[in-house]
Amino acid sequence: MADRQAYADRLARSCFGALLRQARLDAGVSCIEMAARLGMTTTGLYYLETSENLSEDAAKRMAAALGQRLALNIWRQPSEDAPKVEKNAPSQDA
Repeated sequence: MADRQAYADRLARSCFGALLRQARLDAGVSCIEMAARLGMTTTGLYYLETSENLSEDAAKRMAAALGQRLALNIWRQPSEDAPKVEKNAPSQDA
C-alpha cells in the first residue's frame, strides 16, 4: 500500500508541475522570461515545472507572475473500510 501511495504522490506532483508549465505556455511566456520574472535560473524553472523542486510559495509566485491565482484544494480520501466500486458494474438506476 505504501508503494501505491508513493506513486500517487509522485503522479500528483508531476501533474501539478505540468499544470504550471501549461499555464506559462498558455500565457505565451517563454521559459527565459518566466525565470527572469521569478528571479531564478531556467534550470530552477525546469525543476519547478517538472516538480523536482516544487514549493507552494514558488507555485504562487509563478501564478501571480502570470496574472493568475493559485488555489489548492484538499478532499477527504475514502476510508479503507469504504465499499469498493467495481469497474463496469451495472448502474443501480437500471
